[in-house]
Amino acid sequence: MSSLNEEDGADRTASDYLPWDVVSEILVKSPVRSLIRFKRVCKQWNSTLNKYVYFVHRGNHSTGDNFTQLEHRIVERKFHALRKVGSHNGIVCFLGYDSSMSTIILWNPSLQQSIDVGVWRAGTPEYYDSHPKHVCFGFGYDSRSEDYRVVKLLYKESEQTTSCRVKLYSLRRNWWETINIHYTRLPCKIREFGWLSQTLEAGRRVHWLANCENSNGEGFRRILSFDVRGKVFGQIALPRGDRDYRECNHQRVELASFVLDHRDRKGLLTLFEYDDEEDCNNGSRFRCYAWVMKKYGSVDSWTKLELNISLSKQFMVVGFLSESVLLIRVTGEGMIWYDTNTQRKECLAIDDDTKILSYVGCYMESVFSLKRSPRGG
Repeated sequence: MSSLNEEDGADRTASDYLPWDVVSEILVKSPVRSLIRFKRVCKQWNSTLNKYVYFVHRGNHSTGDNFTQLEHRIVERKFHALRKVGSHNGIVCFLGYDSSMSTIILWNPSLQQSIDVGVWRAGTPEYYDSHPKHVCFGFGYDSRSEDYRVVKLLYKESEQTTSCRVKLYSLRRNWWETINIHYTRLPCKIREFGWLSQTLEAGRRVHWLANCENSNGEGFRRILSFDVRGKVFGQIALPRGDRDYRECNHQRVELASFVLDHRDRKGLLTLFEYDDEEDCNNGSRFRCYAWVMKKYGSVDSWTKLELNISLSKQFMVVGFLSESVLLIRVTGEGMIWYDTNTQRKECLAIDDDTKILSYVGCYMESVFSLKRSPRGG
């Protein structure tokens, strides 16, 4: 077989000799550090590695249960607090704030790259409207336009109505769009949104747990969603009807996402219900139950997981490590992993202050570069 001379092969790539589907399959299984270099080979490779469908396909080939501590600095400046807003396809969104400013940050740990997409200085209305006490955020993705989006939700309550203003950031356009929502278009009268959000449906819908009010002034809870593509609100009733979820101080309810198969990374809407009880014989017992929505949007598909979690100290479930193993933060003990099948628990040796550890989720490396278009582009 004759070989190619240097002149003939100088401007050729593997795709000139192999079918493109074979080249694409090779790229999918390549290490992410190699892919960063491969993006410079040609426009076709760069375009493929930046596409959403590539992220999903690569996720199906990412396996392994090992945990690695990464020493990545997200931002150079120090904030009073840094809260996770959401994550999708290897991009993580944070809100950082202190007495002088609040900032929305997008971060790609694989590339050690971060950008600020919203900065609000102290003393301005935008700063006040960006404080966690007055607003909630969400992070989503529109696969149709291949665009990451940040949702900023501001709401004001009066005796008669609840007004709502949504600001939607587009990374593709580098633009904040303001959407005024009339109270008649809201699913219900909203008293308060929970801070934590969950993103499902391929990143398209962002969810919050909200305290609402009916026409009789009675409080109840709902899961509210916002479609980052259609720009509309939706609502989902909680399991067992609203009677068991009237607002009460002794009951804690939190949203989460449960991943049945870490290879396809499709999350199911999950609700953790905490029950703190006083036992005359055994003292205080703290329990947790989990509900999973097997079919998105179908209230009848809420299914109670057979999780048996009962501890002597107050705790919070940080996230699922597997179908039966949870990562839990226990008051006075730090982080533990807990097997709900065997009741076995083990303390985790995690460096630094575990109080800031507030999220566990599936992560796949991404070669997506956080470059922004010119403003309004």
